[in-house]
Amino acid sequence: MNEKGEYTGEKTIAEIKREAAEWVTRHDCGLSSEQTEEFFEWLAEDPRHGEYFEHRLDVWKELDLMEQWKPTHSSEPNPDLLAKPVKAIQRGNLLKPWLAAAAMLIFSLSLWIYQDNKGEHTPTMLAEGEVALAYQRNLLSDGSIVELNRGAQASVNFTNSARLIALYSGEAHFTVKKDSKRPFVVRAGDTQIKALGTAFNVSISQDNVEVFVTEGRVWLDARENYDNELITDQAENPQLAIELSAGQRSIVNTLEAEPLEILSLEEAELNSRLSWKSEVLEFTNTPLSEVILAYNRRNHTQIIIMDETIGARSITATLRPNNLQGFIQLLDVAMGINVVYQGDSKILLFESIE
Repeated sequence: MNEKGEYTGEKTIAEIKREAAEWVTRHDCGLSSEQTEEFFEWLAEDPRHGEYFEHRLDVWKELDLMEQWKPTHSSEPNPDLLAKPVKAIQRGNLLKPWLAAAAMLIFSLSLWIYQDNKGEHTPTMLAEGEVALAYQRNLLSDGSIVELNRGAQASVNFTNSARLIALYSGEAHFTVKKDSKRPFVVRAGDTQIKALGTAFNVSISQDNVEVFVTEGRVWLDARENYDNELITDQAENPQLAIELSAGQRSIVNTLEAEPLEILSLEEAELNSRLSWKSEVLEFTNTPLSEVILAYNRRNHTQIIIMDETIGARSITATLRPNNLQGFIQLLDVAMGINVVYQGDSKILLFESIE
């Protein structure tokens, strides 16, 4: 409402309070993966949502404390039960700025691959060890995203003139941020794939390289005579260099040069092929230590419990391990755990001090 009492399209405080109370109730019953992501979207809609959710959560906790008093205990309840808790001591740089930046951070916080722009570098390996032991999502410094399937290994090398990704094994999906000055090129053996404003999937095996496009276009070049130079869109042999659009795929025979074919990919098959990107984990009264272990196995960024009491807490939820930021928000907002980032690869959890 504005000063004249006219509706402006914004929610009233009463509406926000009601929605916040409903979300507190849902959290108490346990959220499905869809409800969890809906909750994060609700937080991102308006900075006031998080504020009133925390307030309603405090009220809910006070009601829980009332259960500790029974008329048989005394004629009057212990006044300490309803005493306002001392505000938790903040340790380090906590997560609270998420209220302003939630829309940008809802669906991913993962490995931030830092590359400066001063020339050639030693490639940065994405998976720890020889290959990724589970799904891994990597946010690159240019805003592009590389998702590795289990068993994949890739490296990143950003230069002044190009963004080069080498896929050594397995399967990876690429969501590319546009940069007209630096092309984004994936090399899988002797095959090169240049993004033309794109999201696409590449898998490499001993016999072939398969590429399919989920959004935009790519230029696929299977010629072996580029001598480590970047490919161009002008193919001397069009049978070995083609353009693929969304919903199309092609397979390169790595053992012998064969003409490339453009094959179609139905939406149902496309979704099935990408199901590895949306793994879901079910937890019922599971100790938080076990849940965190499951996240640590699937993400480069590691969550570290600093207070033993945190690990003993139980959680009931359906969560997506590739939504690490959403899980951290859940710990901070719904469970009142203090969160401290240590560099780009560690997240420390502290019990709130009252």
